[in-house]
Amino acid sequence: MGSRARLGVRRRIQITPLLWVFLIIIFLVSSFFVVDRTLSPTLRVIATKQTSAYTLEVLERSIQQEIVNKVDYSDLIIYSLDSDGRVAFMQANTIEITRLSTQTAIVILEDLRKLEGRSFTIPTGQLLGSDLLASYGPDIKVTMIPTGTVDVRVGESFTEAGINQTRHMLYLDIKAEVRVVVPLFKEDTVVETRVPLTDFVIVGPVPSMYVKIGDLSLGR
Repeated sequence: MGSRARLGVRRRIQITPLLWVFLIIIFLVSSFFVVDRTLSPTLRVIATKQTSAYTLEVLERSIQQEIVNKVDYSDLIIYSLDSDGRVAFMQANTIEITRLSTQTAIVILEDLRKLEGRSFTIPTGQLLGSDLLASYGPDIKVTMIPTGTVDVRVGESFTEAGINQTRHMLYLDIKAEVRVVVPLFKEDTVVETRVPLTDFVIVGPVPSMYVKIGDLSLGR
């Protein structure tokens, strides 16, 4: 009888302050892993895209002012015309092309150094994919650190520009590496852009010669 009475009595579990602390820690740790696994991939994508966009804007503006506006087609391509005003000979000015590539790389490295330590913030609400909450929540700081890796290549293309006319376009293919630093992770991203350099309309057929110097190919 007495044992049955004791079985029917509900025992109260006493939660001590230490147990409360333990439960809170478990809750916080669990919440952290849930949020990290849910939001971290989105944060990486947004941080990388915004870093690339910002870097491209700075580089393209600088290259336009320091390089493109100071280059003429005849500086890079040596050509001669026949008696009918048609291009009879074309050859790359390798010295000038090398100088241009080097100068462009120097300009880019200087611009990347200026970006070192630059930062911007991403509202937490933007990671949730909601337009309503995009501007709300604690801001996450994103820092940009250039790695010093730059690749500059001069390229070209031939396209039709009209009847018996061909447009010869010269451009710069640029790759630069930037490190994205966000709380809990770092990631290197390659920023790529193609900047039109100069062009020339060839009247009549393109000379049949083919000159390949470095990354610049002339002819068809």
